Amino acid sequence: MVRQLYRGEFIDGADNVVLIGGPEPPPVKINASPKTITEALFYEELAKRDPALPTEVKAFLVEVAELGIYPEFANSLNLKVDVADAAKPLNVGYIARNGQLWTNPVSGSVGTTVATQYAQKLADLIDGQVATHDGIWLTTNGKSAPLLSSLLPKHKQAWIDAIRDVIKAYETQIQQEA
Repeated sequence: MVRQLYRGEFIDGADNVVLIGGPEPPPVKINASPKTITEALFYEELAKRDPALPTEVKAFLVEVAELGIYPEFANSLNLKVDVADAAKPLNVGYIARNGQLWTNPVSGSVGTTVATQYAQKLADLIDGQVATHDGIWLTTNGKSAPLLSSLLPKHKQAWIDAIRDVIKAYETQIQQEA
């Protein structure tokens, strides 16, 4: 015997279920915009904004790799690190193809206090400010993220130090929660 489902009502029978009649499932929505970008395309787009940026970003990535930071190319370049006992990687920011640095992903992992401290350290370097709508992020005008060229190469080491501090703070949070 077959157990049948007819317009939301089960008909007695065996263990198998067969759908008969009823409403049609909603159509599958296909998003035409890509969710990932290749490394080559990312650097090509970044170079349109500032020809020196691809070289600066690559040099930066080499140095932050010592902290465990790795690049993840999605629609932008995400800067992530796997932290022991964390449910997911810590994202310390992402670089958009237009050269902007967005730090709002940090608050999703470390919380408001640490994310604000991180953004404030970077803001102090570039005469920026911290915005607190839609997450906590670094801005120069209260509306958008700063250009990466405001940090690299001039403030590279200070940014690396700020990343190191946010990783340590996150590790401490995880240990305290355990």
